Amino acid sequence: MPNRAQHIALIDLAFARAAAKRKSKNVGQKSIFDDDDEFDRSVPSEIEAIPDWTPLQKMNAEKEVLGFYLTNSPLDYYEEKITENGGPISLAKKSEDGFPVKICGLVSNTRTCTIKSRTGQPNECYSFTLTDKTADIECVAWPSQFQVVSSIAKPDSVVSVSGKLSKKDSRTSVFVNNLFDIA
Repeated sequence: MPNRAQHIALIDLAFARAAAKRKSKNVGQKSIFDDDDEFDRSVPSEIEAIPDWTPLQKMNAEKEVLGFYLTNSPLDYYEEKITENGGPISLAKKSEDGFPVKICGLVSNTRTCTIKSRTGQPNECYSFTLTDKTADIECVAWPSQFQVVSSIAKPDSVVSVSGKLSKKDSRTSVFVNNLFDIA
């Protein structure tokens, strides 16, 4: 049975065979062995030799095509480090406003925004969504943390975040004090 990498490699072959069949039909040529119901299902040996993707390659392809991880999550590979470096996001979200939290998860939806300081000068802040197996939460890094946080919290990185919980206008977020990559 073909593996996922072989299936992907077969897509171009299938299109080429379909185009050739369509072309021969359009020209009106028929082989004495041509059977409209029959399709060449043979797999070339070079495709059979293609090794399967690694779990990381499979996860990245799923995320690219589907927009989410299907078979595994990158978090599966860091469960021990996640347990050592923070609690579940769902538990942190139940804490009171201003409560210090330490959570770990997968970074997504990174954004840079500009805010005005008290003196009217523009400053950059950085926000991202942190997701674990229990929930997700928005994390915000103010201008003083912008450089450090924006260099570490890249999409699909697994990080530990320490900060203060903020509950304003029915939105729960974390103001980042400290962050490090746990991958």
